[in-house]
Amino acid sequence: MKRHSIQGVVEINSAAPGPRVVIMGGVHGNEPCGVSAVSRLEQDFLSGALSLARGTLFLTIANQEALRADVRSVHRNLNRLFKENSDEPDCYETRRAEELKGILATSDFLLDLHSTTSTSPPFLMCEEDGLAAAGSLGLGRIVVGWASLGNGALTGDTETWARQHGATAFTLECGQHTDPAATEVAYQVAHRLLDVTGLINPTTHSLHPAPIVLRLYGVKLKVDESFIFTKSYSGFDSVAQGEIIGRDSHGEYRAERPSRIIFPIDPVKASMGTELYLLAEEMR
Repeated sequence: MKRHSIQGVVEINSAAPGPRVVIMGGVHGNEPCGVSAVSRLEQDFLSGALSLARGTLFLTIANQEALRADVRSVHRNLNRLFKENSDEPDCYETRRAEELKGILATSDFLLDLHSTTSTSPPFLMCEEDGLAAAGSLGLGRIVVGWASLGNGALTGDTETWARQHGATAFTLECGQHTDPAATEVAYQVAHRLLDVTGLINPTTHSLHPAPIVLRLYGVKLKVDESFIFTKSYSGFDSVAQGEIIGRDSHGEYRAERPSRIIFPIDPVKASMGTELYLLAEEMR
């Protein structure tokens, strides 16, 4: 085990060839569960409770300045800055993205650990080409289709960047920020990834027998300060076809089809141009 030349990154190498796996926490500074899980894994390797059978593992704490300040971001959302030839204004997060791009671009697997603002059960996000591996990670809910939304406001995330460079990539939403169970969810799924990729010797895990898989199809961005939800939504709440989800001075916003609402956020806390909620439908 060694401290990488990039601050916040621990590199663990085995003697045997194998995949390069990145487990990342703290992309947002108000999401502590991923940081706790990464720190716990580091201690497991330091103590000898875990050892690599093959490959290379990068344990990464991403947004250290935001974590120290206990804020989502110091200047800009780090999870929108992983882009080619970025013309974003210079700040701590743009510099940090540049530092971390190379590790993600050369990875074979990425697990990025997050939590949600609103109440939500844990779920895994990936694209359809990652479903086979995702089904082995023990989550009961998997959401695909982020990349297909094609909205400029949603680009530049770690998962998409890693996928563009050939990795199988996952974003794990471990539950609400303040949920005391979120850290254990992060740790257990990270441990399963090490097992599935063969970095550690096989262990026994209970798997969810039939994960629910949902495909994203819509996103509502905040374009007006007057937006309000018609009722209080939690993550994965069912939404009927035609149901009015919210309204602002431009009109009402309805679900096109029977859906689940993902990432609903208090409009007061959402910045202009960022997402208020996403809609997904169950894959058949």
